[in-house]
Amino acid sequence: MRGDHPHGEVLPFQSLNLTQEQEKKFDPIRLKFHARVGEISGEIKREQLRLVDLLAQPEPDLNSVRETQMRIRDLQKRMQDAVIGHLIEESAIFTADQRARFFRILRERIEKAEQASPPWMKPADKARSVD
Repeated sequence: MRGDHPHGEVLPFQSLNLTQEQEKKFDPIRLKFHARVGEISGEIKREQLRLVDLLAQPEPDLNSVRETQMRIRDLQKRMQDAVIGHLIEESAIFTADQRARFFRILRERIEKAEQASPPWMKPADKARSVD
């Protein structure tokens, strides 16, 4: 099915019964968003690896660490801005009912989700299941 989630869960928009006309508008929005997110994710990963390399030095250059940290923070803000812009753009094609259901689904998923943290920072019982 178009837009299947890699972990097998149904994506929020798949529960909205979009019309064919809505899908025609929706698909290009999703493709553009995923390309942008992929680009920003790659930049974040590169900076995170750079940060680890800096921290691994016998005597880390704290100025370089702070600069890299600031670049990561800026990239994370760009990611959040992209997500917010995407949610606004995509929800504009929904009916009022679809829009309400869409944001209700997002809210429920956030409420159910574990707190975000890197796999190496999770409690031991959770970290084993990530590996």
